[in-house]
Amino acid sequence: MKWTAIVLTCQNKHSANACQKELETRQQKGFIAEDVLLLTVEDPASQVGSGGATLNALLVVSEHLSAKQGYTVINSDVLQNVHILIMHLGRDFPFDACGKAFTTLPVSYKSSKYDSLLCNFDFILDTVTNQLAPNTPPGVWVCSTDMFITVPDQPFKQVPLSNCDIMAISVPGDPEYAKAHGVYKMGPEILRGSKGITQGSVEEIIFRGSTEEIAKCANNNGKVPIAVGVMYLSPKVAEKLSQFHYLPPLDACTYMGLDSGAKPLELSLFYDFLLPMCSAITEQQYVDNVEGKKDTPVSMATSETDVYKRARRLLWRNLSGLKLKAVLIEDGGFEYLARTGEQHRRHVLECPLKTLASCNSNVMWQNMAHSHITKDATIDGSCVVLNSMIEGHITVAARTTISHCDLKGHITVGKGCVLNNVALTPEEFKKNQFSIPDDIVLQGFHIKLSMGKDENRQYVLVVFGVHDILKIPIWQEKSTFCNRPWYEFLRSSGVTKHDLWPAEKSDNEKSLFNAKLFPVLHIRQPISLKDITWLMGMDKKDNLLDKWRASWRLSLEEILKCVDLALELKKRE
Repeated sequence: MKWTAIVLTCQNKHSANACQKELETRQQKGFIAEDVLLLTVEDPASQVGSGGATLNALLVVSEHLSAKQGYTVINSDVLQNVHILIMHLGRDFPFDACGKAFTTLPVSYKSSKYDSLLCNFDFILDTVTNQLAPNTPPGVWVCSTDMFITVPDQPFKQVPLSNCDIMAISVPGDPEYAKAHGVYKMGPEILRGSKGITQGSVEEIIFRGSTEEIAKCANNNGKVPIAVGVMYLSPKVAEKLSQFHYLPPLDACTYMGLDSGAKPLELSLFYDFLLPMCSAITEQQYVDNVEGKKDTPVSMATSETDVYKRARRLLWRNLSGLKLKAVLIEDGGFEYLARTGEQHRRHVLECPLKTLASCNSNVMWQNMAHSHITKDATIDGSCVVLNSMIEGHITVAARTTISHCDLKGHITVGKGCVLNNVALTPEEFKKNQFSIPDDIVLQGFHIKLSMGKDENRQYVLVVFGVHDILKIPIWQEKSTFCNRPWYEFLRSSGVTKHDLWPAEKSDNEKSLFNAKLFPVLHIRQPISLKDITWLMGMDKKDNLLDKWRASWRLSLEEILKCVDLALELKKRE
């Protein structure tokens, strides 16, 4: 597919600038055609949802294409005969400072003028560009970058697609897995193609449904059509959506609306924009069911509910007559990127994309990629080492992943660890040997702190357990820190709940994700490696607790919001 424009949506201006450079670099290397318009678009507010981000992206690309064709105002006709790809970067990722899209994978190009790190972004771009979009008419493709998706080689090459306004891509999934995601309930009139392609209208989109609800969507083989976050919008739909920027309250999803004083409105591409096109949904059901149908379900105040209902009535009037079709690719595969350390480790060690023959013709998967490892290092063959320097008497046990690290000296890394963006040298640990226990996640983040007109850059280390579940309340039995129950950590370390969370926060709101665990600055002393490793129970000296308490600390949630993406990406070059 030859794109007219590729648009990448980002959370903030700093991310947008960094991602623009990533797109331009790929264009310079020949991975994107040289005449493709590349745009990175900052989300107009922190929570506009996938629907709001799509509206804003359509507005911005329409502006650029209109200007390119000599119009002095936005002309939606420019969307009629173009091929546009909109990719959403989405939320922060606790297992990689560069986010889900730019998570590096253990793979290299077989033959290319340019050797470079390959990210999940590259595979998604390749899949949509070379597998899904060819043989489809002009329009806008929209996809997220928070998943692994595999499809057979050009599934639509010999399968005519029936006419529709929106085509949602789906792959079969296990009903139990589907409970945490969206599922298409397809209508009875289904067209089955010869290449494992099933097409049909969509009656309903079920989000985090019950076992009974999801079972109603199952095919003969017991699988259900999972909504994978990839869809095609016809020019008719793209033009209609682009005109929402002057219709209150929908304008609150775009920068124009916010510049005019509108309060940000969060809308989901699936549960606000696609749902009114479903044949089994009535207007009253759609308008009244406002809770829990966002990308991030939250409770709303009465005033917010009223605005949201007005937005839904407007969406219903404009979208309910459009034809939504799901296309189920029987031989496709799909997995969301990790929500837990265990999942992330598995995704690196056993990446689902390895089975994708259409991609693997140009790349080779290898456990040791883009790395320098000296002969005196002992690394188990099941480990993955990416873009790292490993020098000295370093021992790494089975099923550990090491990415973007600089390890020197006498270091022992336990089984099943995840090390990312970490520099460990003899000067750091100031003793003959340093050991990391089994199943530990140790990561470094370059962050940028705003201090008035100035910016302060810091490097912060973060540690937790592979088996820790970051966002569940601490009172739950499964809630741990460094793979230990919270009560055990608090008792042995001397840390109190008041050290970690404000008093007004209830136990139900307290989690590892928002615990102020990780020291950034101390008024008199530099923050060192031992100020982090004692949290693992490795050093129980009282003076470390005193220094930790006196330090300015951040939670993982806060650190992710401060990541200096431009610096992180530059250091990986």
